[in-house]
Amino acid sequence: MATRSFKGLLRKTEGGLVVDFTYTHLDGYPSWLGKILVEHYSDLNRLKELLSLGDTSVLYPALYPSEVEGCEKHSFDTPCDGVTIFYGRDRGEDNVNMKTLTWKEFLDTAKESGAEFLYVAVPDPYDSSKVLWYVIPTYDIEETYPNRDSKTFNLRAYMTYRLTKKRIYIEPIPVETL
Repeated sequence: MATRSFKGLLRKTEGGLVVDFTYTHLDGYPSWLGKILVEHYSDLNRLKELLSLGDTSVLYPALYPSEVEGCEKHSFDTPCDGVTIFYGRDRGEDNVNMKTLTWKEFLDTAKESGAEFLYVAVPDPYDSSKVLWYVIPTYDIEETYPNRDSKTFNLRAYMTYRLTKKRIYIEPIPVETL
């Protein structure tokens, strides 16, 4: 059974909050996907590169076979250990590119898709080359959404968790820093 999830970058536009995101089919629980995102995709450029490659079957620390020693051939059917498996690149599927939706559309899509966790990155206010990761269990999404004038994103804050390498904090996503 798959633990489906979305991972994306939250950003502010003139029209409000939008999320650039992709889908991950397997191992979407925080102890696997959350850990990998924090440890290997907290660099903004690395995250953008990950998202640009589209939907994933399963996420690993490496994006490319060349990042893993001894990995000569990598595909969906014959993957190399530690290399992310992409539906487009490794399986040849179509319509698996990164998508951009408004915050409300993103939440609605997540609920309708059966995704169990949403991983949302926001730029680190103290280091513009880094991101901070948050996870939202989709079973707890409220019917209220922040508008573009929100000072603090609050999606039942006690169920919005900030992920770090050492701990998980209960913390609202700070949209005022976007």
